[in-house]
Amino acid sequence: MFRILKYSIGGALLGSFGYHYGEKYLEAKTNLFLDDNQIRELRVRNKTTIGDQVLNGHPSNQYLKIKAQVVIVGGGIIGATQALSLLERGYNVTILENGPEAGTQCSAYNGNIFNAYGFIPVVTLNFFEIPEESTIRLNPNVINEKNFFQFAVNGLLLSMNDEAQIHNSKNQVRLGTMTLQEIEKLKNSGLFEKGHFRARGHLSFFLDEGHMNSYTSKLSILGVPFQIFNKFQEMETYSKTTLQTRENRKLFDKYGKAIVLPTDTNIETNDLTLDIVKYCEKNYHGQFQIYYNKNVTRFVVNNEGVKGLVIQDKENRNQVVLADKVVLCMAHKTKDLAIKLGVRLPIIPGKGWAMGIPFSKIKDFTILKNFTLNTPNFAASSTNDQFRLSGGIELCKDEKSGIPPSQEWGAKMALKRFNEQSGYNLQMRDFHVSSCYRPLTPDDFPIISTVPNHPNVYINAGHGARGTSYCFGSAEAMTQILFYLIIMQEEKRKNTSVLIVGAGIIGLASALKLCQLGYKVTIIEGEAFVGTKCSAYNGNIYSPLYYTPLVTFDKLIKYFLNSFSTNISQFKFNVVSEKFQINDHLKSQYRIGQLNELEFENIIKTLDFKGELKSKGQQVFFDTDDAYQNQTQALRDNNIEFELTGTRQILVPSVTEFDTKKLCQKISLHLKQNYNCDIHYNHKVAQILLNKDKIYLKTDKGLVFQGDKAVLCNSHYAKYLLQDFRIKLPILPVRGWAMGTKIDDYKLDQTICTSKFSVCQCLGEFRLSGGLQFAKESSEVDDSAVDLIIEAFNKFCDQTKTREDFTIRSCLRPLTPDDKCIISKVPRTGHHLYVNVGHGSRGMSHAFGAAHILANVLDGQDDPEFSLKRFKFIQQIKSEKQ
Repeated sequence: MFRILKYSIGGALLGSFGYHYGEKYLEAKTNLFLDDNQIRELRVRNKTTIGDQVLNGHPSNQYLKIKAQVVIVGGGIIGATQALSLLERGYNVTILENGPEAGTQCSAYNGNIFNAYGFIPVVTLNFFEIPEESTIRLNPNVINEKNFFQFAVNGLLLSMNDEAQIHNSKNQVRLGTMTLQEIEKLKNSGLFEKGHFRARGHLSFFLDEGHMNSYTSKLSILGVPFQIFNKFQEMETYSKTTLQTRENRKLFDKYGKAIVLPTDTNIETNDLTLDIVKYCEKNYHGQFQIYYNKNVTRFVVNNEGVKGLVIQDKENRNQVVLADKVVLCMAHKTKDLAIKLGVRLPIIPGKGWAMGIPFSKIKDFTILKNFTLNTPNFAASSTNDQFRLSGGIELCKDEKSGIPPSQEWGAKMALKRFNEQSGYNLQMRDFHVSSCYRPLTPDDFPIISTVPNHPNVYINAGHGARGTSYCFGSAEAMTQILFYLIIMQEEKRKNTSVLIVGAGIIGLASALKLCQLGYKVTIIEGEAFVGTKCSAYNGNIYSPLYYTPLVTFDKLIKYFLNSFSTNISQFKFNVVSEKFQINDHLKSQYRIGQLNELEFENIIKTLDFKGELKSKGQQVFFDTDDAYQNQTQALRDNNIEFELTGTRQILVPSVTEFDTKKLCQKISLHLKQNYNCDIHYNHKVAQILLNKDKIYLKTDKGLVFQGDKAVLCNSHYAKYLLQDFRIKLPILPVRGWAMGTKIDDYKLDQTICTSKFSVCQCLGEFRLSGGLQFAKESSEVDDSAVDLIIEAFNKFCDQTKTREDFTIRSCLRPLTPDDKCIISKVPRTGHHLYVNVGHGSRGMSHAFGAAHILANVLDGQDDPEFSLKRFKFIQQIKSEKQ
């Protein structure tokens, strides 16, 4: 008999195991498999064929040509905040929402309670011992819910004993704190003006002294601020209002004590979700798209992994949405897609209820004007003159019950308890009642993670009843994972040494960013000081938010045909083949400029450089209507603010002037004092050597520097060092001029920019810049352009200056075929050698944005806009003689 029982149990377990993995295998087989050619066709033509059938791509695929695309599945508060977080980091984001608008399901109608420090778990082992009158119930049909087995087993294994609960609570408070930090950053965005955060604290009541002491003890352990009200008057003193009403007193007297968490609270989740979507559409035009009524049915995969998603509209038409990364934010339905990748998420639905009436119906319950209310039986809030009551959690299967929400257990329980404790006799018919399914995990903490074996698919789901409270924090945590800003990556950086070649503004900005991220950085400079070459003496014009092409296709053809500089063939071929795609080009320039602004704002605070910043904006004058229309449209398309100040004249309001050389000096001093970063002067790198693990830079003095990675930031000179690796870097030197003079009776409040020159008043002089001359480095300088610049300046400013009035200097700017910089890993060098070069005349305007992109490239995130891969025929098959 024992043998029969043993084999029966073993067979049952084996059968369960086989069914479990067999189902995962069958689900994975439903994905759409495409080969590399079909994926390439979708990227280029936005359609491909499978047999004799045409498979169309979705319109959002066009944005893949501009930048990496993250597709978010789910447009609730979690998906919306995730999109905003990623957009702020420069990603292109598409949301696919199954409903007719954003903020459906739990985000559509809930308790409106925001409590960043709400750490009490919903599910514990005591869950099964709760009496019949509990606010939590287990519906037997939950056993039929997909993945209930994984949920139950993990719930038992996690046990949620005191030690486990403290660990869980620390994680929840950490996530809540991140949410508060992210909200603080967005306070000036206008997102929280619609009646959000009107309550001054989260007020909790407890049935007995033991429960309250346990709660306050955990608050103290977790470092969460709180205040105990032993008397009703203490609550009035805290709120600075009169609360003496019968309803308020009855509630307080029932419990005798209350605890307040002093954080602003109350958020209208649905309003906030819709406002975030509108904010993203307005401020990230061209980067953000959201599509409604799109049901994601499966993944698009090939031998490399997940390449996109298959969506189905209301007419059951299939389209492919290509994606570089996918984030699943579908609450408990996330598991339906995750299983197609072989993962069973332990998430089950917990049904909850929310009900609301106009606050005028309970106008004497004024405690809710000052606090969000939490009792053992219900929660209550007041937002935008609406009283919102919520309560009840029922673990159940996601299926239609056929019963109106107002007649279900949770709604009736919450209203009954509220009437008992407040003295009101409100009727269910007075309320708008709604229910939704909250995604619960075994430890009541969200899943913010990559999907095993699929490194470009991520999950941000399982927030339970705290989606509103954790949305911004979990979005930031997910974004950090996407950007490799997790502890493991930080540890990797600390053990990685980087050699920077060049101590101009590009090299120093790169060094500063990498040092801030934890890298060990050493700088090698060929001259005796920092900030030589272009950084030593230039126009001092800082212009990240306005860009006019240094050259156009026609000018390139005209000027460089007679140039004999190194790699001219590669330069010419890429110009002719690309034909200067101006629209994509402008988007790239404005993207790096906006990144620079974000980085620069922090840099000037770090270096205490604010006093050196000058000018009240950049005045731009256009010669023709076409130039005016094209540039202003480009500014609008890229969400750059500007003012119309005259005929064919605009003002870009931003800081526009500083001394590049002085900034270089400040950065070098800061690097030495704060990061122990060495700068080795008078060492020109003559040769680069590699082995499997390290890179070695040999200088003209025979000294060898060793590192894990090296970044060439030495302008157009980088191309000579790459010849050893048979890489023809398509960069040409372009000569430009900067001239300084004194004008006693003339003052400039803004930088002036015209088609022939730019001028600013900085460092006690007028700094005039302009000119364009393709030249070999050793060629004789033809400075005839100087007279043309001075002539144009005199005419514009009504002056009579001559050459003798100016200090005149020139430098060679590094120009690429498409006038965009190169921030990239170098082919044939493993993960050891990188370049950050080719910034033309915008080194000081793009240095910190370029450093930001470089940091991502070093972390393994290739940026196709600035990668070497965008050029053709730059790798030689055979090595040339050196």
